[in-house]
Amino acid sequence: MCNDNNLCTQTDICVDEVCVGTNEITCTATAECTVEQCNPSTGNCDVQTVADGATNCDDDNKCTINDICTENGCSGTPMDCIDNNPCTNDVCSNGVCVNINNDDKCEDGNTCTQK
Repeated sequence: MCNDNNLCTQTDICVDEVCVGTNEITCTATAECTVEQCNPSTGNCDVQTVADGATNCDDDNKCTINDICTENGCSGTPMDCIDNNPCTNDVCSNGVCVNINNDDKCEDGNTCTQK
């Protein structure tokens, strides 16, 4: 029997006259944009915030893409639904771009038509 002085290892064995810790405690992140690592001095899983820009998250908004971790949690970039048609209102609905016709006044580029 030996002790490797690491409370994250649950089984310590002697290998070539050296105490080796095995059967490490596995920590699982409980929230997005966090990781949990075992603290060798306590044997507890400590929560750590993931650095900004990490991509291990989903902001649960189907109208965003490229979700990343930020200091405020997970956020994504809004989908670009703009069709460059002034006669439509461009929106995202449940992850799908929708271009709805409108009655707004617009310029068609033809000098022969009236505004």
